[in-house]
Amino acid sequence: MSAPNPIQDQIKTYLAAHPWFSSPSAVPVFCQDEGDLANKLAAALGDLAGGLAIVIATPSGVNRQPDSARVCLESTLEIQCRENPLINRGPGGLGKTAYTAARVLAAPFASASRGLHDWKPEGPGLGALAFQNYTAENAPDSGELLYNVRYTFSEVIA
Repeated sequence: MSAPNPIQDQIKTYLAAHPWFSSPSAVPVFCQDEGDLANKLAAALGDLAGGLAIVIATPSGVNRQPDSARVCLESTLEIQCRENPLINRGPGGLGKTAYTAARVLAAPFASASRGLHDWKPEGPGLGALAFQNYTAENAPDSGELLYNVRYTFSEVIA
């Protein structure tokens, strides 16, 4: 496993096989805690690449039942859709936007888009992902567009 949380690896594997993210040109997908992430992102978003990448963040959680013998977390997961539009929308770019990536991720799992809303990761004590929102940011220093897609899910640590 590359990530400290198995959900990250499961999402990465799911997106690698997802039609929108894998064809005709694959969108690079990374987990936040992968080694050398800064250089991998620079390569994915730079002049010699397609200009779009996905980063799956490490989940954070809040114990909603602190008096219980079990730890019952309400966890939050964020997936960043990062785009360098000068590269991505040029002739050598992937032609897929961060905005569209965020919309595909936010879609229900049972829909034609096969998004992550209501997708259930494998493992004991893990609940299905529930889409919360996405936000857009412009990074003035780099010119990147960032769409942050957020989900919540339950996680029981026995």
